[in-house]
Amino acid sequence: MERCFRFSPSVLMLGMGLLLGLINSARGQAPTFDQAGECGVGLAPGSYASVNRVRADALGNTYVVGLFSGSVRFGGTTLTGTGSYDAFVAKRDAAGAWLWASGGGSAEGDQFADVALDAQGQVYAVGSFAQSSGSVPATFGNTTLTSAGYSDVLMAKLDGTTGAWLWVQQAGFGNANTGRDSGRAVAPDGAGGVLVAGTFDGPSLPVGATVLQNVGRGTDLFVARLDAATGAWGWAVSTGHGTVADLAADAQGNAYLTGDFGSGIAFSSLFPLTQQRGSYIAKINRLGVWQWAQALPGTSGTGTFPGGFGGTVCRGLATDDRGHLYACGNFSGATARFGATTLTNTSGTYQGPALGSIQNDDAFVARLNAATGAWQWAVRGGSVDGEELNRIAVRGSRVYAAGIFGRGSQLDPGTPSAGGSRFGTTALVSAGKYDIVVAALDTVGGWQWALRAGGPDQDDVTTLALDAGNRLHFAGTSSYGGSAQFGTFTVTSGGYLARLSGGPLAARPSAGQAPFALYPNPARSVVTVEGLPPGQAVQVLDALGRIVLKGALSAQGALQLALPAALPPGLYLVRAGTLAQRLVVE
Repeated sequence: MERCFRFSPSVLMLGMGLLLGLINSARGQAPTFDQAGECGVGLAPGSYASVNRVRADALGNTYVVGLFSGSVRFGGTTLTGTGSYDAFVAKRDAAGAWLWASGGGSAEGDQFADVALDAQGQVYAVGSFAQSSGSVPATFGNTTLTSAGYSDVLMAKLDGTTGAWLWVQQAGFGNANTGRDSGRAVAPDGAGGVLVAGTFDGPSLPVGATVLQNVGRGTDLFVARLDAATGAWGWAVSTGHGTVADLAADAQGNAYLTGDFGSGIAFSSLFPLTQQRGSYIAKINRLGVWQWAQALPGTSGTGTFPGGFGGTVCRGLATDDRGHLYACGNFSGATARFGATTLTNTSGTYQGPALGSIQNDDAFVARLNAATGAWQWAVRGGSVDGEELNRIAVRGSRVYAAGIFGRGSQLDPGTPSAGGSRFGTTALVSAGKYDIVVAALDTVGGWQWALRAGGPDQDDVTTLALDAGNRLHFAGTSSYGGSAQFGTFTVTSGGYLARLSGGPLAARPSAGQAPFALYPNPARSVVTVEGLPPGQAVQVLDALGRIVLKGALSAQGALQLALPAALPPGLYLVRAGTLAQRLVVE
């Protein structure tokens, strides 16, 4: 089977037993790259694949979505597009081998923007498909769809093992010139449903039996729920002029949404945001009722850019299992306010062509109380150059964020300064315009490490994911056709996939020996754990990496875990310190 990655000799192949790596907790010690390469193999000039999102399951498999053009090979599968670009979903194993790839689309442009997994390992992808030339429908497996407008919301469920299309849904309104409708983010609600967020710009948006009205004069945002088994649309709500940048869900099925808005926005009559423009963060429960919403305030920048706003932009969200919500982004004003915390921008200004000078962005990471939306802490990253953090992930005592730093916008054709960027005590200098940064913090906002990757041109990050071994997967575009460095790996074309190792691995058990006793397996109601020290903490994680059950071994060195009656059948991970093995629940 063809692999799209090269591996450093230090990478340990774990075989059938999955052993978890631990991120080195020593401040300043970053992990190393153990995978980096192009996404798929283009088989003709102009053929390529571009990654929008990556998700990882408990076994180290990753699921990739985005768009492709021409003919692209993913291991033993070749996808051939029918339009300017088509949508794809593909799966790799922990070693980087492609297991399957599925694509579809119309004669125009189609893509998947986000992907999510449920506890049974099924795959949900959301995006858009465009108006078909000559009313030729878009095809996804055995399902054909015709866009109601310029583009429609596209939602699909695939079998996680085979990549087969299980159902495909759409929502849209308009004609060839109106109705730009798009799905931007997706997450299971843990109760048999899937939450979808996106945007529409027509006068209305039919979502199943619900017709949402556009209350603004531009693009409105929406959130909707589908039945995970059938794909039937359930409730749907919308709000004023806004976009969707990211969506995160918690174990209770609440969704947290962020994006930008203009001319004010109201998340129901209870939560109006009167700020003229900026970013919002809002919470909605699994019944479609808004719980809270707030704007991210910032002051004007120090530059003289006409009409300069100095906005605070939130780009990524993540939840943990302790009732916290984490946010990342950037701010270009002199300060940004997060509750009682005010961050000061330390970036300099640069000269735009005939527009006056404006201030570079600094990055931020912050934490909120997920129940109330109250800010708990916020920290800044940056120096004289510009910094943006686009994606965030959290597990245990670590928060991870990825983005870009340097200079390279259309308004700033110059090169990065010698001052570079700073994340805590780590200083980074871009090798080109914008380079990639991946950084870690503790859960009280202390920077732990930061590292760079990229090339002499402009690089970006579109996604960040953690697998069960605490390995960090991220993807984006590197140097727009030039080469980019990821540690010892060189990526020579635009779209890339990369992985950072999870740190030191536990010793491997002898051949044929499980890391600890786990029986019965498969299990239905009770599972017993033995062969570990007394007091050893044990956790059961679902395919999304969420803790669904935990306990500790008794003084006699045994633990009986009663599986909740509502626990869905499927594949789970039982973790004990640095050791883990798979559990099948029937």
